[in-house]
Amino acid sequence: MSRFTLAILTAWLFSIAALAETSLAQDNESADESNAEVVAGSNAELTTSELSTPPSGHLDFPASRPAWIDQPPQWEGEKHRLPVVSTPSRTKSLSEEALKVQLRAAFETYVETLTGAENVSQWLQVSDQWIDERQDPSRRYAGEIRVGDETLHESATVLILDRSDRQWIEHQHRLHQVGHRVGVVGVAAASMMLVLLVVSAGLSTVARRAERRVATTQGRVEGIA
Repeated sequence: MSRFTLAILTAWLFSIAALAETSLAQDNESADESNAEVVAGSNAELTTSELSTPPSGHLDFPASRPAWIDQPPQWEGEKHRLPVVSTPSRTKSLSEEALKVQLRAAFETYVETLTGAENVSQWLQVSDQWIDERQDPSRRYAGEIRVGDETLHESATVLILDRSDRQWIEHQHRLHQVGHRVGVVGVAAASMMLVLLVVSAGLSTVARRAERRVATTQGRVEGIA
């Protein structure tokens, strides 16, 4: 590959990288404003019905069931609080497992609302221990529910996400965006490289044929002379 071709490729790659960096800087500048708008409208978007889906039928709750279970998520202040309740289950152990599922669903819904991104589980991985560490120890409940003649069990807690958690989530989201853009640039660069190689090979073939024709012509001239 000629130096001229390499120079063109290098300049093109630097231009693509500069565009990606400029776009990321603009996204970071608007992140705070968009997050403020999201938080302002989040109470209407993220409701308790999104975090639990109890079965149909009349539910008879005991008087000891705490009122905080049915409170809406709190998106204001240093710590955001998300009440999470399991689906009614036949045993206490099953209700605890159902609560783990609902906690992860509540977290992913929170991240989607905070960042506006979809498919959270594909780019943000957290362990069960990470989620357990963010449960309010003073907000734990396990009780029974009467559904007709049947007794079921439910478990509930409150998921707390503070400012540092939000900053970490937003940082991971930015890394995801950068990775996606780099991937797009990489595909475009590979395609351009392939085109340049094909063009270079074609020009080399044409140049060799031209050299052979010139040599043939010179030989004929010398023979006539």
